[in-house]
Amino acid sequence: NVKADYELLLETGDQYQKDAKLINSISTEVTSSAKLMNTSVEDINKVIDKVVEISGKTSSSTDEINDSLSEIKYR
Repeated sequence: NVKADYELLLETGDQYQKDAKLINSISTEVTSSAKLMNTSVEDINKVIDKVVEISGKTSSSTDEINDSLSEIKYR
């Protein structure tokens, strides 16, 4: 029956449209989550860089203290 086939074709088209909207919605959510994760990773990198910077300064200060103590010890 041609009419039944046509109705099936229309139903199939409607389902494709619904599926496309769902895929679009999922893609939008994934993109949003990826952007949020990227921002978080950038923030973590900044914190790590700061820790490395402070660690270097601490190491330098420790060396200066050791040098000063060595000078006092040998006076």
